Amino acid sequence: MTTASGAVPIWNSNGLLPSYIGNPAANSMRSPYRCSLAELVSQFGFTVARRRILSGFLDFRDALHQAGVLQGLQWVNGSFVEDVMQRRRREPGDIDVVTFYYLPSGHTQETLRNAFPDLFTPGRAKQLYHTDAHFMEPNTYSMPDLVRHIAYWTNLWGHTRETYEWKGYLQIDLANSQDATARNILANAN
Repeated sequence: MTTASGAVPIWNSNGLLPSYIGNPAANSMRSPYRCSLAELVSQFGFTVARRRILSGFLDFRDALHQAGVLQGLQWVNGSFVEDVMQRRRREPGDIDVVTFYYLPSGHTQETLRNAFPDLFTPGRAKQLYHTDAHFMEPNTYSMPDLVRHIAYWTNLWGHTRETYEWKGYLQIDLANSQDATARNILANAN
């Protein structure tokens, strides 16, 4: 049920990542599946449209890194991690991402958003980077609010919108240690 790397499962018969493999209580084989940026690009960059989206997503990550946002993780979901050709007879239009990040030194959420409006303005990141971007900075929330927000994303992303089928999604590290490798994989795929 998994790829050769074993980190990202293949789509089930409904064209979705399964929400878990085997025992749902086992931490290692349930959504969000931890994968590397290289695995994301290798497994999901198999069409020209998908590679265009991935190129935008890598540019989005580069812009985050240039803004000093280097620590955290990203959840990746949406039609990009589905077999939308089978499910809806179309290519994905973007990649859905929630970035859980720590503020760079010297910034508040407001100063960071004001300094980098293209990253943090709803719709702008989608237009520029093909990334439907959402953000959470954990240190700005009380524990009850943090749990509530994480539960929101887990519940929203754990099912399809139309048919309420269980589905999985991915988790990648925000650090830029694999971005160059991912760009090379993408360049060689073109």
